Amino acid sequence: MAKGAPVSVETVIVPDPGPGEAVVDVRACGVCHTDLHYREGGISDDFPFLLGHEAAGVVSAVGPDVTSVAPGDVVALNQSITASDAASGTSENLTGMIESNADIQPGDSGGPLVNQYGQVVGMDTAASTGYQLSPYGGSGSGGSGSGGFGGSGSSGYGGGSSPQSGTPQVSSTPINTAMSIADQIEAGHASSTVHIGKTAFLGIEIASTATQSGGVEIAGAASGTPAAAAGLTAGDVVTSVAGTQVNSYSSIEHVLEAYHPGDKISISWTNTLGQSHTATITLGSGPSA
Repeated sequence: MAKGAPVSVETVIVPDPGPGEAVVDVRACGVCHTDLHYREGGISDDFPFLLGHEAAGVVSAVGPDVTSVAPGDVVALNQSITASDAASGTSENLTGMIESNADIQPGDSGGPLVNQYGQVVGMDTAASTGYQLSPYGGSGSGGSGSGGFGGSGSSGYGGGSSPQSGTPQVSSTPINTAMSIADQIEAGHASSTVHIGKTAFLGIEIASTATQSGGVEIAGAASGTPAAAAGLTAGDVVTSVAGTQVNSYSSIEHVLEAYHPGDKISISWTNTLGQSHTATITLGSGPSA
């Protein structure tokens, strides 16, 4: 492709794979507006070059020492998963992930994913074991979590053969994405996904039956916290925070991300007698994330 020229689909012949490498027969690949920006000279790479991302296809050959994939396996980038934290009961949808079977362990979240040359290509974000991927358009259901998160994964292109029981399914954030977020944090630019400053704190403990259509049941409020001062007690069901209806712990967290210690917000709840209450509270300072 030349600068400014129309995008074309062509067959590209690549060398045989070397140690730690695999050749993939690409069956599908996304091209977005960013790629078209590159076509107009938005990057410094020499022309011609290949556009596209979110590639999915079939492994056609593998080089020496490659054990994670085999010819005939379906592989994909830009995976989407739902990751859950067993400790807090929260879940989060993650997109644009790199999927691998790297041997990560609990506590490895935030660690590097490296290629065979020792180059950092991603940041370990989520993992599960005991999963199964189905080909083309399938989905994988995750097992027990490790590395901070576990859970179920779904993707437009699933894997081919089912891995052996206990094989980890690891999802990593591409390093370019991670670095752009780090740069945003260092620059002090807050957004809907980046919180700058201390964490706001309510002081409620979520009950095991927390998620329900009418709100979030709590197991209690810690002494001396804003929630306790407002009069919340075990069995109460929080229905809204800062004017936003909530039905899970993660939805409360999402609301609080926009606030800081010292901010005043409203909280509404229903007590065990079915009586509705609303109070204005001053948020406390929570632990660092």
